[in-house]
Amino acid sequence: MDESVRPAELVRELQDIVGSDRVLSDAYSLRLYSYDAGTDAAAADLVVIPEDGKQLAAVMAAAAKHGISLIPRGGGTGLSGGAIPCEGGMTISFARLRRIMSVEPEHLQARVEAGVVNLALGRAVTPLGLQFAPDPSSQAASTIGGNAAMNAGGPHTLAYGVTANHVLGVRLLLANGQVAELGGPAP
Repeated sequence: MDESVRPAELVRELQDIVGSDRVLSDAYSLRLYSYDAGTDAAAADLVVIPEDGKQLAAVMAAAAKHGISLIPRGGGTGLSGGAIPCEGGMTISFARLRRIMSVEPEHLQARVEAGVVNLALGRAVTPLGLQFAPDPSSQAASTIGGNAAMNAGGPHTLAYGVTANHVLGVRLLLANGQVAELGGPAP
């Protein structure tokens, strides 16, 4: 463990935020989070798995305070390397941020957390006669947040457009833990 990259104070702070079982720094865990569906790999210095938005904001604020770079990770199904921590830093897994907060069929809108799996959203809206059209081949594992970040999609995008055509707004956390809202529901 390189203390200049993972100071004990930061590790303790993160453990206080998310619990010691969700701050990973052993070689095996770091290896599991070192690659996506492409061919490249690089290990982070830490992996943190927050449970909700409040924990995520606190984790990001702690990383900013300690000057640690952040690498967001959804399902890790991308082919472009977006989830690979090429220069170390802290990987933040969105695996537990998978709540569908609301579905409003009358407005053709759903509010979801970044870790919601595409297929889960599709299954939630299908009984309402709706669909979430972006359908990457990894839709059983890929997440909405990752798809939005990489503008992913699959065969249905030829008819219905890529992810960017289906996202009305994003509420996101900046690297310092501050909230920013971009776009929003259609008027």
